[in-house]
Amino acid sequence: MPITKATEIEAKFHVPMEQRNAVTPEDQQAWDFGLTAEDEDGRRYFCRKTAANVFEDVKGQRIYTDFKELFHTKTEALALPDNVEIVVRGLCNVGNICIWGALPKHGKSYLFLSIIKALLSGNKWLGYFETSPSKRVIYLVPEVGLRGVVKRLRKLKMLDYLYDPVTNPDGRLFLQTLSSFPKLALDDTYLLDAVRDADVFVDPLIRYIQGDENSSGEQRILSNKLLNLLGCAARSVWVAHHSPKAFKDVRDITTQNVLRGTSEFAAFPDIIFGVLKTDDEKVRLSSSVPMHATMMNTSVISRLSCDRGLMRKVT
Repeated sequence: MPITKATEIEAKFHVPMEQRNAVTPEDQQAWDFGLTAEDEDGRRYFCRKTAANVFEDVKGQRIYTDFKELFHTKTEALALPDNVEIVVRGLCNVGNICIWGALPKHGKSYLFLSIIKALLSGNKWLGYFETSPSKRVIYLVPEVGLRGVVKRLRKLKMLDYLYDPVTNPDGRLFLQTLSSFPKLALDDTYLLDAVRDADVFVDPLIRYIQGDENSSGEQRILSNKLLNLLGCAARSVWVAHHSPKAFKDVRDITTQNVLRGTSEFAAFPDIIFGVLKTDDEKVRLSSSVPMHATMMNTSVISRLSCDRGLMRKVT
């Protein structure tokens, strides 16, 4: 955190003493009472008074005194690599959000788990797609309990990746399920701390939808939360979402037919994948560039078939 501790002398108040004394440290919110303190470099942050009678910064919220500080600089730009950094070659790059649409029981959760395993192991996904090893994977599964997810992890031999503060402190898979308490919202500050440099998997999106799923205005709030994960330095974001029932009869997977609900879900991701089980042994995976990226309504750019036997071999 920018400010570890500040004394009462170092903290700067913008309200009368009687108002400061009228609240407890637990109730005091920096943005309500205008309490700030400076770090060693003179940058000012919101802070709050703790029970130990010291002042700590609140969630790293910095106060800017010059509008120029709010914009990217040439130094930042030149620090970026010239080449595209891959997460999974051909599927997702660093800084991308991708959404995978599928009907229930068509394999999207196991596809996600196989990708997670490839990212944690550094192996090629399906023995073909090159991966860049993940520093950390955040896996949010709000509709399946821990028992169900552990059954999947055992099946794919992934339990050794699961973080444990005692038995596996170097584990890089961080899991939240229906059994977790408290549950993390997509804008929870603890989650925003955890996603830095991490690959984030949300399965499924429907459990985070509030309001009318067909309302672009209401669901824009949700899409902004997902985009903000990248703003908080997540390496990549992967989202599983349901397809409409009519999806089982489509010939070409497009941004128009792959995702249930508002077109907002097709507007903000960098790439959309459609998963369709063609029979008991094969799953067809198609990728469609979003409309805003191609200026075309139906642009299917690639298609491949994933044999389930190959998936079993890889996992």
